[in-house]
Parts: sequence; C-alpha cells; structure tokens
Amino acid sequence: MPFLGQQPTEVYKSTAKQTITGDGSTSYTLDNAVTSGTDLEVFVNNVRQEPGTDYSASGNTITFTTAVESSDSCWLVYQGKAFTTTSIESDNLANGSVTMDKLATSGTLPALDGSALTGIEGLPDAIDVNASAPADSLNINSSGNVGIGTSSPADKLHIYGGNLRLQGTSDGAYAQLYASGGSLFLDSDAANTGGSSAMYFGVDGDVKMRINDGGDLLIGTHLTTSSEKLKVYSGGNGCYFQSASGGGEAVSVHRSGANGTFVNFINANGSSCGNINNASGINNVTYSTSSDYRLKENVVDMTGAIDRIKTLQPKRFSWIEQEADSANTDGFLAHEVSSIIPEAVTGTKDAVKVWEEWDELPEGVSVGDNKTDEDGNSIPIYQGIDLAKLTPLLTGALQEAIAKIEALETRIETLENA
Repeated sequence: MPFLGQQPTEVYKSTAKQTITGDGSTSYTLDNAVTSGTDLEVFVNNVRQEPGTDYSASGNTITFTTAVESSDSCWLVYQGKAFTTTSIESDNLANGSVTMDKLATSGTLPALDGSALTGIEGLPDAIDVNASAPADSLNINSSGNVGIGTSSPADKLHIYGGNLRLQGTSDGAYAQLYASGGSLFLDSDAANTGGSSAMYFGVDGDVKMRINDGGDLLIGTHLTTSSEKLKVYSGGNGCYFQSASGGGEAVSVHRSGANGTFVNFINANGSSCGNINNASGINNVTYSTSSDYRLKENVVDMTGAIDRIKTLQPKRFSWIEQEADSANTDGFLAHEVSSIIPEAVTGTKDAVKVWEEWDELPEGVSVGDNKTDEDGNSIPIYQGIDLAKLTPLLTGALQEAIAKIEALETRIETLENA
C-alpha cells in the first residue's frame, strides 16, 4: 500500500482474501486484526453477509450468527484500515539527508538549519533544494502567494531583488522582465545573442503588434521589417486617436480605396470638421475644413472688406532660430491680425504656461503661478495664424475693388462718348 509519512507497522492490501473452513462452530480466527465487522466483506455460499446482523468482528475474531458448516463455502475480504500518525520530533532529525520515514502525515516540521537540509529522499529528480540557498529564496504564505526573495509576498507571484528570465531551448537567447526606479523593463534579447530579435504581442493566437530590432513599431501587420518607425495596418476603418477628456475620437487616419479621405478631424459632437483627402484621384491632396451651408446661420453678404484689409499690417521678418542678418519672410504678427480676423488666430498675446489645478504642484507653488524652465524663465504659449482664413476677406475686398473699377470705367466711357 502506498503511504505518505512514517510507514505503518501493520500493512495489508484491501484485496487480501481469507478463506474460512467451517467446522460447525460460529467463531473463527482472523489473519489480521480489525476494529469492527465493517472492516470486512464476508461471503457464505457466495451470498454477502450483513455486518451486525449476520456476523460481528473485533480484533482477530469473527463471530457468525449461524454456524458455518464444513459444506459451506466461506471467505472474506479485508477493507481499508485507518493508520495512526506520528509527529516529527526534533530528535528524529539530524544533519544530513531527510528521509521519508522521518516525515509524518501530520505534525509540525521543526525549523531546520540551512546547512542541515542537503536533500530530501524520495523527491523526484525535477526538484532540487540546494543547502546553500539564501534565506527567503522561496516562500508561500497563508494566502497562497508565492514569494521569491521575500518572506512577505504581496501578490500571487512576488519577485524581489531580481529579474524574471524566459529562455527557450533552441539557443542561448533569453528575455528579461524587471523593475527599476519605478519603471518596468521588458527586454526580448537581453544578452543580444539572437539575430533579428523582436518583441511580439498576440491576441487569440495571432500576432497583432511587434517591435523589431531596429526599434520599429508594427501594428496590425505580419511584416517583420519596416522603413518607418511606426507602421499601422488596418483592414477596417483605420486608426483613431481619442482624447480621454473629450470622450470621442479626435483624429482618424485611414484610406478606403485608391482615393478618398486620408485624415479626418472630428469635433466634440462626433462630426467631421475637416479632412485631408485625395478625392480627385490624381497626384495631389486637398485640405478641407467644414463649409456646408447646413452648418451655418446668420448668413449675410460681406461689406467693408477693403476697409478691414487696409488695417492689416503685412510684415517682413526672419525667425529668431534662423539667426539671419536681415528679413527674409513675408507674413503677419498674429496679435495684430486677431482684432481684424479673430477666427484666423489662435492663442493670446504674451500667454505663458501656468500651474493648473490638475497638476502635481511643487512645494511653494500655487495654482495660477507661471511655470518656468530650468533657467527660471516663463514658458511661452505661442500664438498661431491660419492664413487661409484671410481668403474670404481678400475675396470680398477684391470684389469691392472690382466694383469700383467697373464703375469708374463706366464713368470714363460715358465722359469719352459725350
């Protein structure tokens, strides 16, 4: 009979059979001691006898209610037996190997000196306990959490002070997962021994994203190489960029055929407010902003366009980063245009970054204080201008000028013909 712990002194198999030769009496001797009749199955003339009714048993004696004659066929089968258990005492353990007969099925194993546990007899070869392993090499707490290098594992698997290594059997390349300074590191070829190493991310048994050894991120494609740092492939609606605070997509990038919309800009209502497309199918693109009449109200004809144009102050300048000796660019100063065509200008003159209520404030800083760079200077928020927004005003001014020219031409023609 297989057993765990100290081997019992009395052993027999549940299939052991004993034949009783009847002599007309009711009491017979058993080969093995039992506790009661239920420890046996008894048959007389191939009829199973009922314990307590047809027979009783205790120790090495079985007593039948009816005498067993010599002509009767009588035999019995011994059933399982409850073994007593022995607790391990410290005296039973000595430096050297710990054998299975020194272990019991119950009791407490006393603390062992690390040098005393050099092996456990009977364990499979797959398990190896080294006597020189440091304290807390492996711990399982009362919650079932496993700790490696810690005696207080906080999760199902808690590795402290080391890396997690994953290594295949075909070569010496391996991957490592580790944490340092509040950051998580995952290295697919930590020793740089593999060729064309990559990091794969799969879902439902299929690779959905990978990072190759050139640092290129490939999403939705089975290509292993790319000439772009980011390559996104979609067989559906494309790629969407969504703002957590806006609650919806902000930009979508896709292409549904040989031509069409490449980039679509989406407002807070979920409607398109502009796009970049190739609707004509030829070698150019169109940058479009929403202009459908169904989106507009309070529509009136433009007047006074020339007067507004006259207030614009075109400039020539150079950019500070160019460090040029003279002006080389035509344009406007955004704040000078903002009062004439406000929809063409973004931002506010002389605006700087300030600490907001959702920011993690440094010590001594309050909400609304200016943010500064490493030199202590305020950080500007620069204005911008969309020159395309000047087109309607220029068109209106040109039409007014044309009307005046045509009126003058008519007057001149009338005078000449007088």
